[in-house]
Amino acid sequence: MSDTTLPPRSIVIHPLDDVPEPKLYSPSLGPMALTPKVRLALLLLRAHIGLMLLLLGWRALTLSGIV
Repeated sequence: MSDTTLPPRSIVIHPLDDVPEPKLYSPSLGPMALTPKVRLALLLLRAHIGLMLLLLGWRALTLSGIV
């Protein structure tokens, strides 16, 4: 490769500046079926988030001197 030849340039386009792609939408698809493992994982995630919110509320009440 000599100094006078340049490699081909790749143009990078930011996703916000790009043309939006068409989205797949079909009302006939219906809701997704969840396996029992996925249901359990989502339930545990919901319980974990709820517990963290309770701990956050308890900490806020403790710091404010209410509890």
